[in-house]
Amino acid sequence: MSNTCYKHKSETTNLSCATCDYSICIKCVIHTPTGIKCKNCANLKKIPTFEITPVYFIRGTISIMITLTLFTIGLYFLNSYIISGVFINLLAIIVLGFLIGQTLSFSVNYKRGKFLKLIAVISFITGIILIIVINKLLLINLFSIYGAASIIIGTYLSVDKF
Repeated sequence: MSNTCYKHKSETTNLSCATCDYSICIKCVIHTPTGIKCKNCANLKKIPTFEITPVYFIRGTISIMITLTLFTIGLYFLNSYIISGVFINLLAIIVLGFLIGQTLSFSVNYKRGKFLKLIAVISFITGIILIIVINKLLLINLFSIYGAASIIIGTYLSVDKF
């Protein structure tokens, strides 16, 4: 004797949920280690690696702000008192991308997701703007082959972990 699916009344089926015994059609079946189940009984959850709670967002944002502040101050003193030049600033862009990726990844407990990639890219762009403004890096230097390469490498390093 065939029954109709509890969700799709027009579908006839001989399948039933292993937990609640509701009749389910092939569209509603979810395979689990303990048999086929309906959506309600299967308890589908996101993989914890991709679950980003507001606490992780706040931790990541604060860590990135601290990193950008310390990095910009350090680069300013490096350019002012020790060594300066276009190549130092272009190398700093690559190091900045690496630091953003590592810091954000560590502060959110190595979680992954598109949202974290977006945060990393926005932080990287903010860091480049800070380098341009505070350290007087000319925009023409960013459009050279070395500037483009440093931006590409820095962007890759900032989003690589996510």
